[in-house]
Amino acid sequence: TVPYEYGLNLAQENAGKMNNMGFEVQFGSRKQFQNGLNLNIAANLSLAKNKMIETFETAATYNNPNRRRTGRPMGTQFGYRALGFFSTDEDLNGDGIINTDPNKGPVEWGASQWGTLRPGDIKYEDLSGPDGVPDGKIDSHDECVIGYPNYPLMTYGLNGSANWKGFDLSLFFQGSAMVSKSIQNFQTFPFFNNNSNLDYEYYNNRWTPENQNAKYPIAWPAPSSNMQQGSSFWTRHMAYLRLKNVQFGYTLPRTVMNKLKIQSIRVYVAGQNVLTIQNLKFLDPETSSQTGYPAMKTFNIGANVTF
Repeated sequence: TVPYEYGLNLAQENAGKMNNMGFEVQFGSRKQFQNGLNLNIAANLSLAKNKMIETFETAATYNNPNRRRTGRPMGTQFGYRALGFFSTDEDLNGDGIINTDPNKGPVEWGASQWGTLRPGDIKYEDLSGPDGVPDGKIDSHDECVIGYPNYPLMTYGLNGSANWKGFDLSLFFQGSAMVSKSIQNFQTFPFFNNNSNLDYEYYNNRWTPENQNAKYPIAWPAPSSNMQQGSSFWTRHMAYLRLKNVQFGYTLPRTVMNKLKIQSIRVYVAGQNVLTIQNLKFLDPETSSQTGYPAMKTFNIGANVTF
């Protein structure tokens, strides 16, 4: 031990407890047909879940069922529950502001949020206050679970190959499910994405008085604190299935090889990241961050020659 006068922090202690469980399934099959066709297939699926039995959290989170970390998977995402956008109809006096203060006129929304609220801004649900009941204010007491962890609980893959009379084909699919990611930074900060302006996806699907059923909230020339909050609105399930590798080839017949005095020649065309099936089209499911560089789609043509 050292005297208190040293002012040193205590060493961190790994005092948490976690329960992990899951399963993994693999199977494969091989078939040879009388016409010379050979098929091979193999697939796998794994599901892994964990639960935090003991973890450090304050009384404010533990005593609030919506915010409690204990008993949930590590990395569970918390935030505010979005209820859509404020409409022009909710601006009762037509001044362009959604009033939440009874001292400033008719209340147009019953819970204060962040900054000046206007039509097109995101509205949030008032779930709780310090005493467990809604208090007319959106703050940390209103947080709740808004998605899966940001790592997949389920992963799967599929390998397949076939060959027939010199032709060969191989395929490899991979994917994951039960995973959520936030697109908050990617979509709400001007100039955030590689020093470019608000992205094409947001701008062409933004809220306007003429398009109040838009995909995204109103666009402002500067970041809005109300729309930068982590919420269910910006959370997306990132399940996907990707054709990671595909290759098609042809090996020339032995009669041709003998004439060329070459042992073998195989020509092929190959592709990587050829096809991805997912709900979110503008964010690569394999990137680790919202602004990460996506996996490149590539194609190759080549030949294997053995003398």
